Amino acid sequence: MAAKITINLEDRAYNFLQKVTDNRSSYINSLLLQKEREQLEAELRQAYKEQNQDPEFKQAIKDWDITVGDGLGEV
Repeated sequence: MAAKITINLEDRAYNFLQKVTDNRSSYINSLLLQKEREQLEAELRQAYKEQNQDPEFKQAIKDWDITVGDGLGEV
């Protein structure tokens, strides 16, 4: 599904857009999806940092590490 919108661009931005692509919609979509991906990656990095600083999480990982190797043979 696609949404049709109207946007205002500064002359400089519009001139650049005209120079770099024949398909403005595709170009703008690509830029927005790239920014969305970058934002998600940044949020994930921050969440992993917070997770690694959480003492309860660290203890849970230690407990699971012990449990995983506790009397289980290889399949």
